[in-house]
Amino acid sequence: VDSRGRVSSEFELLGASAGAEFDILSGQLAGDEWLHGEGDERRRSAISLQGVLPRKLAISGVSGVGSWQVGLVTSDWGLGMVANDGTRDNWFGYSEFGDRVIRLRLTSTPFGSGREAELPLYVTAAVDQVLSDDMADLLGDGSSATQVLGSALWKNSDKAVGIYAVMRHQVELSEQRATDAGMIDFFFDLPIVNLGSLDLRLSGEGAVIGGQTDRATTYSSRDMVQVLSGGGVGRLELVAPDDRLTLRAQAGWASGDSNPDDGTTSDFSFDRDFEVGAVLFDQFM
Repeated sequence: VDSRGRVSSEFELLGASAGAEFDILSGQLAGDEWLHGEGDERRRSAISLQGVLPRKLAISGVSGVGSWQVGLVTSDWGLGMVANDGTRDNWFGYSEFGDRVIRLRLTSTPFGSGREAELPLYVTAAVDQVLSDDMADLLGDGSSATQVLGSALWKNSDKAVGIYAVMRHQVELSEQRATDAGMIDFFFDLPIVNLGSLDLRLSGEGAVIGGQTDRATTYSSRDMVQVLSGGGVGRLELVAPDDRLTLRAQAGWASGDSNPDDGTTSDFSFDRDFEVGAVLFDQFM
């Protein structure tokens, strides 16, 4: 038995738009605990109710070069395979976290007539201080991560195609171990064909990660380990008029590490809120 209360508000502040969102009294009330030992990568807590968890405290506005935003926000991209705000209606699992960052962002629509174009292009650049995601939890275990990201997204109400790139530096403060890595992620969500009154859609996301880390070393590489991993997911949807019926099939792939003792780590993990654990149970992940 789980409980979640979420409250949010948007308002005007000094000529800009401001937003606030909090999780209140959320957590597990009863049942077996999700925690599977100290190495639980999902970072689940034991049976308890959290107090107040801020998810958004940010202001935003529009300048001559585009829209801007600064403050605490949730991070999300594509299908949520690597960046997930924890608010998606997951058909194959349950979202309960959300990647939270302190972000400075600028987004521009440089071509055509901007948002009025048939398929407008949104170009974004941002700098993040990560508060909590899969790999870092600044207030929880003292792992600090900063990242620079950029994206280009062609999107309207019916279709979306985009590319997303991140450069990240992370330090485990207690042990002074560091990770430097980059990622490129490609995403699409497109209507394929109209079958009478039924709509067929295809969407997918794929990512490649490269870099180096001494967060966890190996027998043959005691000082530094190279990172090279990748993963992808595809989704096919058949939707009846007025959303009366939706059939969805999903498939995913992630690279693994066949030799954990060499100088390269190739394990790829999906975001904790993407919830592939609905099939591959958490204790096996």
